[in-house]
Amino acid sequence: FGTWSVRLPEFNMTDLETLTMRSEVSHEQRLWQRCKAGFLVGTGRVGSMTAIELLRRHDGIDAHHEPFRRLLELTSPAYYDLAQRPDHYLEVFASHRAKAIEQSAERGTIYVESLNTSIMRLTPQLVTWMPNAAFILLHRHPGDFVRSGMRRCYYTGRHLWYRHRLAPREDDPVFDLWDTWEPFDKICWNWRATNEFLLDSLDSIARERWTAVRFDHLIDPSTDAAARMCRVLGVCPLSQNVINDVLAQKHN
Repeated sequence: FGTWSVRLPEFNMTDLETLTMRSEVSHEQRLWQRCKAGFLVGTGRVGSMTAIELLRRHDGIDAHHEPFRRLLELTSPAYYDLAQRPDHYLEVFASHRAKAIEQSAERGTIYVESLNTSIMRLTPQLVTWMPNAAFILLHRHPGDFVRSGMRRCYYTGRHLWYRHRLAPREDDPVFDLWDTWEPFDKICWNWRATNEFLLDSLDSIARERWTAVRFDHLIDPSTDAAARMCRVLGVCPLSQNVINDVLAQKHN
């Protein structure tokens, strides 16, 4: 270029990989900003499979019950240090869910997932990462939850997921007592701690973005539980015939 001297910066494959990763994360964040989605959260043993079976019957919803990969390793870490490492958990979640969310959006449907108790710990960040997402809090009477947990051997070391069960943080008043408690006491604590955690997370967002559904209402076709789930997701209600058909069968 005549007398012009141009000095190009050195560039290597490491730089290219870094830029590519940044571009992918940026794309996922933009995708989440424009996507509608729905997440079912709760303690577990609250009818999430039944809820998903209902929502699967809707043409405008792409519903999944605890899809693979379950990310069980997030249960305790996310509960303990989510606030300190939000970007890390954003990348983990995006790497396993962004593609499915994008595919639903391309089909013109709403991605809905019942979060297992591991990914559910990301709820405080999900409400921020996906501002167009809606949340359905499923809950049941504590006595019924505790009875179910006892039958499934929670906190005994015999259940498949025993290593991923929630335990109190060091700032919890029961932390020093935890090892002296029986499984019954720990299951009771789990019900309280999980529901408080979720209510605190959801109280920070607009009320129209979430609803709470009781288990006994969910499985009763005479209630408006299915209609409220559809309403918070922004879709038309299911027909009564569909609701009756789904609830005539037992799901898990």
